[in-house]
Amino acid sequence: MAEVFQLSAANSTAHLSEATQCSHCGQWEYYLRRKLKKCGGCAVAKYCSKECQKSAWPTHKEFCHRPDIPAYIDPFVGYSNALRLADAIKDWTNIHTYAFTVLTNATVLLNGGIAANVSPPHVFQIELALGVNNAGPAGNPAAAFKIHTLSIRPKDEIAHRTSGSMWADSLEACTAVAEEKRQADPMHVVAGVLPAVFSVVNTPLVTWHHFPVYVPYRRGATPLDDAARAVAEDVMELCYQAMNVGTIYRAPETRKREPDVGTITRWKKKKWQWKPHDDEDAYWDSLARGPNAHPTKSGHRPRDVWGWFHTL
Repeated sequence: MAEVFQLSAANSTAHLSEATQCSHCGQWEYYLRRKLKKCGGCAVAKYCSKECQKSAWPTHKEFCHRPDIPAYIDPFVGYSNALRLADAIKDWTNIHTYAFTVLTNATVLLNGGIAANVSPPHVFQIELALGVNNAGPAGNPAAAFKIHTLSIRPKDEIAHRTSGSMWADSLEACTAVAEEKRQADPMHVVAGVLPAVFSVVNTPLVTWHHFPVYVPYRRGATPLDDAARAVAEDVMELCYQAMNVGTIYRAPETRKREPDVGTITRWKKKKWQWKPHDDEDAYWDSLARGPNAHPTKSGHRPRDVWGWFHTL
């Protein structure tokens, strides 16, 4: 049976529900017997009172159309409001979960290993731009965005982008995600989960996600030597290249080292369905030679880079 992608599950924009209830206390408009008032900034959040609107602001402000964004800039880059943009980011991130897991672990290895990044707390900071194949809300969600910048930073360096409550909620989510990963994948040792803060160029939006960090195969073998660093940088570049054009990497279903490759296509005009690449051998060969050749720092063929990465 074909796998169908169910998009836009509950996420950090839950307070922006389209339901006719207060975005803070949750009271329903029907039972209040009066109209809820929409936020003047984003026209999405709804409140039953000024008190609720004020109490919700520390969380809501990161999703609202702030007045410090110039009027000539589209604050939600073609999406109708913050909720739609945040959902698109979540959908894109979920579709590329395997690639993001690889990026997270490679970045941790390249920046001093687990001890230097998981504790004291660090944050994955990812700035997105619209993807080259972006067609807005109606387009393929796998190609909606591309990575503009990616870095790992101490939590204190991004404090200006987030509220205290958002950070506390993120740490709580990290604990829950780590435990879930440990139970779901006992064959791999989860060292922890890194919170990731996403933003989009020229928008006020900030959303949170969480990615697992696994104990490396060579326990304690950090810092990496030059050859190992080249492999980690190569695998990150392969992920960038794939994600930025809507190609999807997934954890391999067989014992091979490289990921399964594919994309998603519309199914019955409504839902998106995973579609494996017609010829994976041709895909990897195209990265090794020809017009789409991908030169590697390590000197390994792109397909072989994955085997070396899994030995780090």
